[in-house]
Amino acid sequence: RITSPNDDLGANLLLSWPTTIHHEIDTHSPVYRTPKHPFQIPSNQLSLRSADGVTGNRDEYVCPVCGETYGTIERLKKHVLYSQLVEMKDEYPVEGTHQTIDVDKELTIPEPPTIEQLKGDFPDEIIVLVEGIDPLASGTFQALQSYTLDEISWGGNYVDCVSFGKTKTMLDLKQFHQIESVVAEEVKTAED
Repeated sequence: RITSPNDDLGANLLLSWPTTIHHEIDTHSPVYRTPKHPFQIPSNQLSLRSADGVTGNRDEYVCPVCGETYGTIERLKKHVLYSQLVEMKDEYPVEGTHQTIDVDKELTIPEPPTIEQLKGDFPDEIIVLVEGIDPLASGTFQALQSYTLDEISWGGNYVDCVSFGKTKTMLDLKQFHQIESVVAEEVKTAED
């Protein structure tokens, strides 16, 4: 799934205009091979993304005691802490209540994989399909592209190939596929 343009809103593109498409590597991404959090709701082969839990479109984590669900682990943590306070004040027995959950150990945000881990777990090939209708000729447009690990620029950005003047907009096709590297310190920070 893609986050920009948002595929919940149809992921509309202008097919005749250069557009950068973002796929966020989260716990639901096929590229993410690190084990999921034990309280995370399984995807059951659905095409999901963690951004939907953050925005409140769907719940991502389930409380193992009462079954309440929350969009983020931070919200689940607040629920457990509040429930523990109430249960201690009302002198609930510890067994079978929220008091059995060790918040500092069990409800921590998992560390995202490093770039090296992503590269090590990368699939042999990623296939990207773009499909749409050309607004000028109303013809169906389909583009298929495959990428291997060596063809992906980790920590790179596309060079801006569009320039805007007072009366016209220019597209420089010589820079269309040019990629500039991010400063080495930024990449190193992302890997740390």
